[in-house]
Amino acid sequence: MSTAERIATVSLSGRINQGVVVLAASIVLLVAAGVVLGSFVFIPGALILASMYAVANLMRGPSGISVERIIPKDSVWVGDEVEVVLKLTVKKGIGPVFVRCPIPQVMELVDGSNLFGIWKGRGSKTVDLKFKFRTTVRGVFTFEPVRWEAHHPFRFRTPLNETEGVPEDIVVRAGINEISRVTNVRGLAVNPNPMMDMSVIGNQTTEFREIRNFTSGDSVKSINWRATARKASSRELTSRDILVNDYEREGKKAIWLFMDTTSSMNVGSSLVNPLEHAIEAAGALSFYYLKRGYQVGAHFSNKDSRVIHPDSGQAQLRKISRELSELSSQEGNYDFRRSVQVCRRQILRYVPECFLITRLDTDEPVQSNQVPPALDSLVSGVKALMAYGSRGHKSVRVNIVAIAGYAYTSQNDEGNSIARLIRSLETDLISRSVRRYGVNVISWDPTSTRFSDLLLSHALSGRG
Repeated sequence: MSTAERIATVSLSGRINQGVVVLAASIVLLVAAGVVLGSFVFIPGALILASMYAVANLMRGPSGISVERIIPKDSVWVGDEVEVVLKLTVKKGIGPVFVRCPIPQVMELVDGSNLFGIWKGRGSKTVDLKFKFRTTVRGVFTFEPVRWEAHHPFRFRTPLNETEGVPEDIVVRAGINEISRVTNVRGLAVNPNPMMDMSVIGNQTTEFREIRNFTSGDSVKSINWRATARKASSRELTSRDILVNDYEREGKKAIWLFMDTTSSMNVGSSLVNPLEHAIEAAGALSFYYLKRGYQVGAHFSNKDSRVIHPDSGQAQLRKISRELSELSSQEGNYDFRRSVQVCRRQILRYVPECFLITRLDTDEPVQSNQVPPALDSLVSGVKALMAYGSRGHKSVRVNIVAIAGYAYTSQNDEGNSIARLIRSLETDLISRSVRRYGVNVISWDPTSTRFSDLLLSHALSGRG
C-alpha cells in the first residue's frame, strides 16, 4: 500500500519568537544608555547584538516539507513484521526537522523508532526513514496521519508543525498455525477426519455402496424393486418397505465450525484470552481441511444470521480469515442449540464433521455424572446435530475443542496453582459427562500446548 500524501509548502519559517523581540529591545536599550551616559562602552555590545539579530533574521528554518508514507501491505497476519518507509523531502531552509508516524498501541516496535529527527543543511534534502513493527492481535487498525515539526536553527522563530496525509487502515488477520505434521499420519479415524471420508452431496459414481431404506428426496430410479419385493413378499407393501441402491459420491465431505464468542471467552488480557486462541484453532482447522480439498463452512455466535456456506479453495480460506479478523465478544450465554437451528439447512444437506470451539469450565458440575445446567444448551445442540443424518443412514459427528479458561490465571501464585488443579479436575468430570453423548472432546490448555500438536496427539492416540 503506497499513499502519496499532499505536500505542505510553507513560505515562512514561523513567527518571530519572543527571544528575537527581547534581543532587538536590548540593542535599543544599549544604544540609548550609551547616548544618555555619554559612554561608548555600550556601543560594541549593541553592535554584537545587532549582528546576531541580523543573522537570525536572515536565516530561515526548514520549509517546503513533504512526507510520503509507504506501507507495503494493507492485509497481514498476526505475528507478521511490517516495514514502514517515510520519504521525507525538505526543499528550503536550515534547521532540525522532527517526524512522527503514529502506530496503534497494540503494535510492537521491533526495529528502529517511529520518531525521527534530521538536520537540514544547505540545499534540498531527501531521506528515507524506516522502522518495523510486529502485529500482536487481529483486527482492523488505523494509522493516523504523519506529523512533522520544523525548528529555526537558533530557535529565534516559533516551530512549524503540520499533519500530512489521511488515516490508513491495515487488516490484521488471525494467525493460522499450520497443521503440517498430520499429513503423513495413517489411521486418523477419530480426529482429524479420515482423508478418504467422502462427501454426501457430490455426484454419484458407479461404485455400489449399500442398499438402504427409502427417504424423502431419493430418486425413483434408485429404487431396488427386487429387494423391495422380497422384503414385503408376505404382506402389503408400505413406504417403509421400499429399498434403494446407494452409490459412492465424488469429493470429500464437508467440515463445519461453530465458535463461542460470548463474554465467557474474554477472560485474561486483551492479547491472550480464550477468544484469541479459539480464532487460532478455527484458522488452523480451516487451513488444514481446505488445503486437502474439503469444503468448510462456519457459524460464529456473535453473528446470528451470518452463515459461511461450505466451499473449498483459497477464496474460502480468505473469507473465513476475514470473518475471524472481525470477531469480537458479546454479552450473554452461548446458545448452541440456536446456532444449530440457524445452520440446520446446511447441516442436513452436507452432513458435515462438526467442530465446536468453546469452554466447558464456565460452571461447576452439580454431580460427577451430570452436565452443569449452564451447558444444557450445548447438550441440546449436540443431540440435535447427531439426530441429523444423510437420508437416514449417516449421522453428524461432533468434536468439541474445550479451551481451559482457568489456564489464564497467574501461574506464579501458589494459591492460583491449587485452584487451577481443582478446576482442571472438575472440567475433566464435565468432559466425561459430555462424552456420554457420543462427542469427541479435545481439552486444550493454550498456555502450554500448540493446537496443531494437540490435534496430532489426539489423532495418534485415537482419544475421544
